[in-house]
Amino acid sequence: MNTETNVYEGLARDSQAYMKFLAYAAKAEAEGHEQPAKLFRAAAGARKIYIDTYLETLTLVKSTADNLESALASEVYEADEIYPGFIESAKKEEHLGVKRTFICARSAKMKNIRLYEAALADLGSEASADYYICTVCGNLNKGNEAVDCQICGKGPGAQERI
Repeated sequence: MNTETNVYEGLARDSQAYMKFLAYAAKAEAEGHEQPAKLFRAAAGARKIYIDTYLETLTLVKSTADNLESALASEVYEADEIYPGFIESAKKEEHLGVKRTFICARSAKMKNIRLYEAALADLGSEASADYYICTVCGNLNKGNEAVDCQICGKGPGAQERI
């Protein structure tokens, strides 16, 4: 292995650990264990420092236009190439809950494609709008108020303003 490969490996591992530690913190907090929750959040913060360094080393964060194009390409690839196989495997193996999650994720990615395309087209106009994320399925909506989720149907109460 060379150093660049190792940096990509570190990025993948620390990114997963970062998200896992945040989930651990939320669980500990929900169970009333504030001290372990703090420890998990601190550990996640340390991983974030490594992640930022890896991203800088690999020059993966570029101009906003480049970053939007990269995000757009990633969503297209995942929606068209990755998630159909995920859905089919879950269906064949009869993991219906996972299949539903994959279908929701693919649907959200297909909607995100339009959001990234619009952001690229509007870059520099700085028109103000909020984004809402459905806390059930992860769908993103752009607008000035929360609306029913177009993917899972949950109402505005399930939408978190970002």
